[in-house]
Amino acid sequence: NYRTHSTFNTESLIAAQNRLNDLRAMAALRWQAPDSVRDTTTFTLEDVPKELFNLMAEDLNTPMALAYLSNVSTQLLAVHIERNMVDHFEMMLRGIDELLGLDLINVHDINPAQKQLIRDRDSARSAKDWTEADRIRDELLDQKIELRDTDNGTIWSPL
Repeated sequence: NYRTHSTFNTESLIAAQNRLNDLRAMAALRWQAPDSVRDTTTFTLEDVPKELFNLMAEDLNTPMALAYLSNVSTQLLAVHIERNMVDHFEMMLRGIDELLGLDLINVHDINPAQKQLIRDRDSARSAKDWTEADRIRDELLDQKIELRDTDNGTIWSPL
């Protein structure tokens, strides 16, 4: 919190950027929601902004709030969100943005050509054509799109 001295160094800056990238990846899930998912989270989307507010209200306990948000992000990136949850998910993003100013609600969808590249890469992976799959991954990286292969399929996030 604000009463604790922190040391600024390159490692801390990289860790902060990585955390922000993970939160943007989480925000991008709203554009990738399948009809159903196989697992659930240990929280409800509506409760996330409330819990963040409560943690911040505890003497501006930013480290605990960010740890909680990191747990939320990790769970959502693992299980994804269902299409019928997108409205609640967007409400959660707005609540996080109101508290922390991260602008997660403005993480935009990728274009149809990029979505096709992801489908092509998935096909290459299914055919065990690793060279083609890697080539497509690199092409998307050049377009500032990162891919993550999960148990629930490939998800993308902006870089």
